Amino acid sequence: MKPNNIITLTAFLTGLTQLDEPLPDNIQTQLNDISKALIIDPNNIGNLDAIAASYLPLDEVYQTELATIDKNVGERTK
Repeated sequence: MKPNNIITLTAFLTGLTQLDEPLPDNIQTQLNDISKALIIDPNNIGNLDAIAASYLPLDEVYQTELATIDKNVGERTK
């Protein structure tokens, strides 16, 4: 898996764990499709950015996690 995909997937999964409510059915369906695609091609993470953006509570925690990871990666490479 490519490094950028790992960052995206990590931020997305961490964001999911912070939600208090279940995801809407349409988002759950999209994520199920991505999980099936990952089995075939580990680089095919779909468009998690668009999925997160389509559900505000998820997008807020996802963006926060991305920023945290970017900050930590930046500090580690210095």
